[in-house]
Amino acid sequence: MGKKPDWGNYNWQTVARVNEQANIPLINSKMKGIIKKNSKDATDESFIFKLSDRHLFGKFVNGKSVGGDIERIYLFIALAVGILLIACINFMNMATAKSERRAKEVGIKKTIGASRASLISQFLTESILLTIFSVLVAIVLVEILLPTFNNLLNIKLSIDYYSSGYWIGIASVILLTGLLSGSYPALYLSSFNPIQTLKRKITRAKAIPVNLRQVLVIGQFSFAIILIIATLVIYKQVQFIKDRPVGYDINLLAEMPQDGELGNKFDLFKTELLKSGAVTSLCQSSGSLSNSGSSFWNFEWPGMTKADKDVIFNQIATTYDFTKTNGVQIVSGRDFSKSFASDTAALMLSSTAVKLMGLKTQLVHR
Repeated sequence: MGKKPDWGNYNWQTVARVNEQANIPLINSKMKGIIKKNSKDATDESFIFKLSDRHLFGKFVNGKSVGGDIERIYLFIALAVGILLIACINFMNMATAKSERRAKEVGIKKTIGASRASLISQFLTESILLTIFSVLVAIVLVEILLPTFNNLLNIKLSIDYYSSGYWIGIASVILLTGLLSGSYPALYLSSFNPIQTLKRKITRAKAIPVNLRQVLVIGQFSFAIILIIATLVIYKQVQFIKDRPVGYDINLLAEMPQDGELGNKFDLFKTELLKSGAVTSLCQSSGSLSNSGSSFWNFEWPGMTKADKDVIFNQIATTYDFTKTNGVQIVSGRDFSKSFASDTAALMLSSTAVKLMGLKTQLVHR
């Protein structure tokens, strides 16, 4: 860093090591106003947060976490719960549809003295046992398919079978799923009249609505249709993102970091690569086009408002042949040229920036 560090430069990440017992809110309260104290034009506040929260809870407003990638986790959990709910409803419908096969069993057990509570307990136990078997099959499938999934996404997911929390979660899912899916069939089957069932005349108890099964079927298919529509919409959005013009060529374009002495010997590197015929054009940039790694604000232009001073502009410092190398289309003006010495201090604006600033031919200064 230079002798005069800039309090408004956020290009570098700052990591602070604190004690495990450190009071983060107390530290943030003491840091409040430190930027404004050292920079008159600053409007931001500084604060610290746990590094472990950066991935899933990295979205902040006024120094407080308001989410982040954790929202995607919540979305996937909601989808999983929805699919599990469809399976539960499907089990209810199948169990009640085959009620005649078990009507005689219910009639005989009630005749020999079985209570309705014992029958409900039996049907719920059957449902929970079936859920346990399904979970065991699911765990086996996960273990078989997990290596393929990791290779596909280039990640390293694993299941900690020694974690008590994992098994508590599995047991909770088994219990809730078994009780939910088996509750209606248990109440339905246990309500049969023993005499009528033995005479093959099944009647429903008044306590259970006649049309509940129809409601479950409609609900099941409605949720399935919603999932299908959502899947199609997401697929269309992904295709739109893939096919949408990004403003530069993405094919036959490669980038590499400027490690070691490459930054100081870039001109020699460029000359040798062009001479070899390995590339048709080459330029040097401070960052990638696909990553907004540097930004600034407090620009001034004719007609700007007070709110415009807080507009943040992403920037890339580059050399000659920028547009030629990246395939960026120039709407107006020209690329940087060695024929103009003043181009060392020149800049190019994106069409979005020009539209935001309402510019035509005006000069922009900072």
